[in-house]
Amino acid sequence: MIEVKWGDENISPNFKIFKRFFPEIKMIQLVKKLKREKTFPDGIEVRSAHRWLSQFSL
Repeated sequence: MIEVKWGDENISPNFKIFKRFFPEIKMIQLVKKLKREKTFPDGIEVRSAHRWLSQFSL
């Protein structure tokens, strides 16, 4: 699951809701203006949108 934000580094509250129903799904929040990438203990990742998308392949 991917959520995209312009500049919000805080984890989306929607992730916590979906995590209850889909505990095994990978959750990534992509942020355009991000100071520092993070991975939280529950596995949710906050990543630079530019960097992550440039490495994404289908």
